[in-house]
Amino acid sequence: MRTKFIVTNVSRLKAKYGTKYSRVEKAIQQLIDADAARAITSTVWDVSSTARMKEAGGTKVTRSRDPQQNKDAIDAIFQHGQPDYLMILGSVDVIPHQDLANPLLGIDDDLDEFAWGDLPYACEHPYSTDVKDFRATTRVVGRVPDLTGAKDPKHLVKVLGVAATWVPLAPKHYDDYFALSTESWQESTKLSIERIFGRNKNIHISPTAGPRWNNGELDPLPHFINCHGDTGRMMFWGENADATDQPESHRTTLVRNKIGRGTVAAVECCYGAELYKPGTSTSDKEHGICQEYLHGEAYAFFGSTTIAYGPANEMEAADIICAAFLQHVRAGDSTGLAALKARQDFVKEAKRLSAIEQKTLAQFNLLGDPSVHPVQAGSKATKKTMAKPKGMLGMKSAVHVAEAQPALDDGHRTRRAQLAKRGPRIAAETAAVRAIGIVNSDEADRARAAVEEHGGNATRVVAYEMIPPAVLPKSKAKLKALGMASTNEAVPAPPMRTYLVRAERPKTSVENKGKTKPPRLNTYSVCVVEEQRNGTMKVVQELFAK
Repeated sequence: MRTKFIVTNVSRLKAKYGTKYSRVEKAIQQLIDADAARAITSTVWDVSSTARMKEAGGTKVTRSRDPQQNKDAIDAIFQHGQPDYLMILGSVDVIPHQDLANPLLGIDDDLDEFAWGDLPYACEHPYSTDVKDFRATTRVVGRVPDLTGAKDPKHLVKVLGVAATWVPLAPKHYDDYFALSTESWQESTKLSIERIFGRNKNIHISPTAGPRWNNGELDPLPHFINCHGDTGRMMFWGENADATDQPESHRTTLVRNKIGRGTVAAVECCYGAELYKPGTSTSDKEHGICQEYLHGEAYAFFGSTTIAYGPANEMEAADIICAAFLQHVRAGDSTGLAALKARQDFVKEAKRLSAIEQKTLAQFNLLGDPSVHPVQAGSKATKKTMAKPKGMLGMKSAVHVAEAQPALDDGHRTRRAQLAKRGPRIAAETAAVRAIGIVNSDEADRARAAVEEHGGNATRVVAYEMIPPAVLPKSKAKLKALGMASTNEAVPAPPMRTYLVRAERPKTSVENKGKTKPPRLNTYSVCVVEEQRNGTMKVVQELFAK
């Protein structure tokens, strides 16, 4: 039997729903009964219960919004039973996201103080606000959220009902896809779709696609979206090639009753998986698109809580982690295992974890029951319909074998043990960067000059130094990123610096029904500048805020 721990704060749920909490209890029990029929033993753990937390060897949560108390409690619960799946039940006003410090804070328009997320719950490392401490992911974690601030549990009951009644489908049902992209990022989107599905036709481009979709257009079960988003908003936006027009491309109220049961979404948009409270002075009256997908019986939504990043014509940051998630789902993994592997793949593929990559790792979360297997695993059809992975994602390793389902197979424990070892090994072999604050004017001027030559209007400069890996990597690309040709050389000591430079792209206003208006959302980019061996500065990456 496999095990699933359902972790929640019953005191908070009762405070939200009062006498209606009994409906939540009933829905949880129905899920437990359904799991038992799938050979999964599910158990509820209440972080607000003194008795339950004593049983786990931990301390109950007395401040429900305190990230450290919740991290400590969940660590104790996980270590007590080492479950196959850890399902967080409730939104951020029940079990909060962790408050990871945003390593990009100060790059002008990125004002996210924290890169909120559930990443630390998926790691063994104790509470910390430093993303670098959570490079080693080992746990299969997902969150089934209710609506933040809700008083009626009907949304949560509906989502729990989906978790109780899911059915794996033949791989052919996940061959076709719905893909939506801004015009400005369509080349990057094509690369992602090619990596996931082995082809990149029929991508909807905004402008002119959306937000009013015909039922048939949203029917494919895999959804991949690469558009703009904003905090507290129930819509995404497209963008034309020169960033002068940003029309709506996707909206909560316009996808209602159009999401197919079994949909699995990977969404790059800024704030795409933000669990905001509807109807406040800073948010829309309707809940976010992520919640509408879950209410529409999607099996999973993988997205970001804050400002996300990616390039226009390549695959980096948000592109890589979202593509990896869908690849593993299509291979037959549970959604939670797919999220775990995507995080491990992301760290593995990074030559060194830049500040942008650190934020990406921190902010992307799985919404949905992590034990759900959308695709029937172990069939020849699964392998036949999978796109051939490229680069690191295609390496031959036992950890990329799909997780068998639903019965427990002989190799299950072995593969999970391999994954538990793989996370720390990848983390040990991956260098990272840390901010070093103000740099001298000469360094900043040279970094700005590199961006100006690249075609941007350089403004703020932030410098970072490299933290060498604990173990020398075997990857030639990672060695090269360390300035090494082979493992025979000594690892260079800090400072080996990189620079993040905010770059404004030239803006032109757009005529709209006789009225001139500027672009609505971010059109700035962040350039990664590195000093070359010949002493010159060069832009090695340019990533745009989603």
